[in-house]
Amino acid sequence: MKEKPTYQELEEKAAFFQTFADNFYDWEMFFDLAGEIKYISPSCELISGYSANEFIENPKLLTQIVHQSDKEIVCNHFDRKLKHTAKTVSLAYRIITKNGNIKWIEYNCHRTLDKSKRFIGYSSSNRDITERKKTEYELYLSEEKFRSFVKQASEGIYLFELKKPVSVNMPIEEQVKNIYEGQIIEANDSQAKMYGFQKAEEIYGMSLAELHGGTDNPDNIGFLRSWIEANYRIIDAESSEIDKNGNNIWFSNNVIGYVEDGYLLRLWGTQIDITERKYAEQIQKILYNISNSANTTNNLVDFATQIKEQLGTIIDTTNFYIALYDENTDMFSIPNLADEKEDLTTFSAGKSFTNYH
Repeated sequence: MKEKPTYQELEEKAAFFQTFADNFYDWEMFFDLAGEIKYISPSCELISGYSANEFIENPKLLTQIVHQSDKEIVCNHFDRKLKHTAKTVSLAYRIITKNGNIKWIEYNCHRTLDKSKRFIGYSSSNRDITERKKTEYELYLSEEKFRSFVKQASEGIYLFELKKPVSVNMPIEEQVKNIYEGQIIEANDSQAKMYGFQKAEEIYGMSLAELHGGTDNPDNIGFLRSWIEANYRIIDAESSEIDKNGNNIWFSNNVIGYVEDGYLLRLWGTQIDITERKYAEQIQKILYNISNSANTTNNLVDFATQIKEQLGTIIDTTNFYIALYDENTDMFSIPNLADEKEDLTTFSAGKSFTNYH
């Protein structure tokens, strides 16, 4: 039969637990069923500036130091606790310390049972979370500033998320295939307007394949290959895409991939519309090629054919002709004609539409 502990042993054990409790980092308390404070750890003074004796002598001090904006939720909790209705409660609220500073407290309270499972009171723990709250608030401000910047930026800004993580060791062709399946999950209105939409929400869920007008454009495939080979970072890379009306548009892109544990998960990008610039470059190239043809072709028919081919790169030349006017005969001759219905070599100027131009 186990011997009962001596009075001295009980005293030593009680002293040990008292020392252990008094050295808690958090502010610990125990309330009996009547709501009276039976124990409060000395760390309350480090957090609130008030000593344990001050709280014991004035139990109302616990709610008196609560910030006015949070007083209602704290007082309601203590009221419920005294009625033995609350089991476990977690609160975050502010207190005014003895020296007038504001601190955030994380408060956790739960029922306490003795060895025979008899309900004997409440234990609570208070932790100073002021620095954590400060960090959270600074992060919130930072996110708000970033969102404001994204929203107001004239550049298109977007976030693509892949349907499934893509191994960076996968063959480039397979990576490109998977990237094309990625979908826009965030964007700004500027991005949407570049495709003919009004709001960013209208392009959420669209795949890269949809925006590129397919997955077989060699220039776009080359752009994605270069991005992968450059360790998923690229600047001023051009892409040829399609707006909501099927028109060709060109963008200059800056793209950064997010890789974690060897897998590509998503990509952030910015883009500017360079359609007008690309169109001007194309016109300049066509004019140069036509000018060059004028010096290298041997006859008018070949020259007209070259003109049709060059213009066909920017407009539909299915029905197209070049007409030369003879003032003496008031007739047009046609060195080059492409028409789905007619086959003419000459026609009278008369009141034809061509005559007015």
